[in-house]
Amino acid sequence: PMPPSFSQLPSLKYLNLESNHLIGTVELNPFWKLSNLYFLGFSNNMLSVIDAEDGALPPVLPNIQHLGLASCNLTKLPGVLRYLDIILELDLSSNQIGGSIPGWIWVVWKDTLGKLDLSNNAFTSLEKSSLIPMTHLNFLNLSFNRLQGDIPIPVISLPYGVVALDYSNNGFSSILPNFGRYLNNVVYINL
Repeated sequence: PMPPSFSQLPSLKYLNLESNHLIGTVELNPFWKLSNLYFLGFSNNMLSVIDAEDGALPPVLPNIQHLGLASCNLTKLPGVLRYLDIILELDLSSNQIGGSIPGWIWVVWKDTLGKLDLSNNAFTSLEKSSLIPMTHLNFLNLSFNRLQGDIPIPVISLPYGVVALDYSNNGFSSILPNFGRYLNNVVYINL
């Protein structure tokens, strides 16, 4: 089992416990009180990660830049995500999160998000239009969901870098006819 003591280290900046054999339940709320924390990874263990049900946020949130919660038995997006405004990498793959991918993701993290993996969940739609303005996005994986409708096209303004989009194994039915003009830097597309 994962000891709760990790959330009691006030100077902690980097905590990566990914890809081990840890078991049990981890509550996220105590980690949000670690104001120096910028990297938090619980992915690929045998953990169940839960978010605070009461929605209460600590007065100061950490400056989380990387959050890895893949395969953590999540059934909904952690509520605090909406208030973490400098996310660079977010991995929520292989959970049971359903419903719509909220539009605030494309607004709050428009200028910071570089990698987003929401694959292997149960998302059914996107709250935002099919054009998503993202300044620094270089990896977007929405594969193996139940997404329908228009294929989302990120409007990326990176002058360099590799951009990979994986939307495979969904139920999309249409794509913008002029989608190529928005994807100048894309080197990998899997529809």
